[in-house]
Amino acid sequence: MAKIGKLLTYILLGVSVVSVILMFALMGNVSSNEGDPKMDFWLNYNIYWAYVLFIVVCVLAFAFAIYQTVTDKKSAKSGALVLGGFILIGVVSYMLSSDQMPKFLGVESFIESGQLTLNVSKLIDTGLYVTYFLFIVSILSLALTPLFRLFEK
Repeated sequence: MAKIGKLLTYILLGVSVVSVILMFALMGNVSSNEGDPKMDFWLNYNIYWAYVLFIVVCVLAFAFAIYQTVTDKKSAKSGALVLGGFILIGVVSYMLSSDQMPKFLGVESFIESGQLTLNVSKLIDTGLYVTYFLFIVSILSLALTPLFRLFEK
């Protein structure tokens, strides 16, 4: 385990050094000329580096979540219950939502341009119901957590 910790430390150090070098290279080539090819070059490489880091972090987060699920059955069970609850809230919200067009000032322009359709209206309504349900759940959890802690002891 100590070898993995050392390896991760060196990887983090390498990523940090590359990030700092790219940042300073970009800062050193900033100019007021928008078409400066040198500035565009370093800006593009900084953006590509940000994409690479984002993808690596997403993959590692997903891999770590799978690892935790496989190694810790108790947390996997509670995580599955939470995920099931979110899915249930989403399904119930979708079933309760309406696809009627909303009535507000200027809605005609959104309908004519095609930005607001029956499907979009249903998804907006679903999002609102999900927000309402999660707000109610958060208020209930804040109110009931102290009561549950009293009965635990």
